[in-house]
Amino acid sequence: MNNTIFDDVFRTMIEKMPYLAVPLINEVFHTSYPEDVKITQLRNEHQQEDGEIITDSCLLIGRKMYHIECQSTDDMTMVIRMIEYDFAIGIEHAEKQGRRYRIEFPKYCVLFLRSSENTPDYLEADVIFACGPAPMLRAIKAYGLEKGIPCWISMEEKMACGVGACLACVCQSTEGDGHSHVHNKRICKDGPVFLSTEIEL
Repeated sequence: MNNTIFDDVFRTMIEKMPYLAVPLINEVFHTSYPEDVKITQLRNEHQQEDGEIITDSCLLIGRKMYHIECQSTDDMTMVIRMIEYDFAIGIEHAEKQGRRYRIEFPKYCVLFLRSSENTPDYLEADVIFACGPAPMLRAIKAYGLEKGIPCWISMEEKMACGVGACLACVCQSTEGDGHSHVHNKRICKDGPVFLSTEIEL
């Protein structure tokens, strides 16, 4: 990921002087934290399968997470990146409650340091999330492709080992993996949630 000097300065400020973020958080999220509120910095790097590192600034105040991105260029992919970042943050901090997981996504904002007529007032995205029987998922995938809407599918399959060794829960993928060159993904290890274009239904 190519960082600009603005990204680096902002990241350094958040890491070394997080209290400077309190007035910003109060203004953007309509909170009223005192200047000396306890701020915990959460991990700001998330390793992806393709080796790319996602960098962001994520702070914890009380039980609320705040994700702040600093953007100095007019990047049309920012809305998708924010969804990706916030999913990584939410999943990392998921809480198991009995047989269920509670995933809370952080409050988030993007600071655009430079403004142009293309700078949005807010970010919008159409995204489909689905789980259910294969015929339904097949139809949802086709709908998403037809409308140009990204579709994330949660696959369900019986799992024997749960760590990816037994290959009992594989599903067919559109691309082969870099190691074995087979067109399979392990639902327990690589999923269970996939972008619909990554798998065959």
